[in-house]
Amino acid sequence: MEKNNTGKYLKYAIGEIILVVIGILIALQLNAWKEAIQAKEELKASMNSMLDDLIQEIEFYNAEIERIGKRVVLLNDFSQGNYSDIDIEDIPDVLSYNIPNKSFGKTYLSLKQDRQFNMIKNLELKEKITSYYEVFCEEYSVIAMWHRKFVTETIEEYFLLNLPYRRGYKVDAKDVINEVENGKLLSITNYQLTVQDEAMVRLKNLELLAEELIQFINSEYN
Repeated sequence: MEKNNTGKYLKYAIGEIILVVIGILIALQLNAWKEAIQAKEELKASMNSMLDDLIQEIEFYNAEIERIGKRVVLLNDFSQGNYSDIDIEDIPDVLSYNIPNKSFGKTYLSLKQDRQFNMIKNLELKEKITSYYEVFCEEYSVIAMWHRKFVTETIEEYFLLNLPYRRGYKVDAKDVINEVENGKLLSITNYQLTVQDEAMVRLKNLELLAEELIQFINSEYN
């Protein structure tokens, strides 16, 4: 009888252990499932934040395209000697305009730091996001930083050495016209026009890429 009871107790104990193990496995599976759902929700929230970044970047592109367009028209008239509709005294300020830089991809950088970026299953989308931020936006930033340095070290220095400034950064129109007609300022103007033209092309391309990314992200996550 003792042997039979011992056998029953062993079977009972083994059954209890199996039930406990099964319970643990089920709990772990449920926890993993919940964590996977939470991770997907967090990724979706991050992608929506990226959409906000892209919308702000498009607004930046549109604003700069409009500003540069106006400056190109103004400088083009100036370079061709069409002074009638131009405030000549403002030309040094216009020529000293820097291509503005911007902090791109706040959400993208956060995704990479948190390793959420690897959770994006669509490889084409990952490639497009990476290319947009690490190639095209980076190229624009490099040009913008170079241009700021060029304006400071070349154009502004030229004006300080060759234009008699009055208090309040004022110059005489006749001095500006004299500089452009002797060829020095004309060269700077044409160079700046070329830089502005190239900036316009890059900004329009960035705008197009950002709009495509918005459509891609929306189709994938919304």
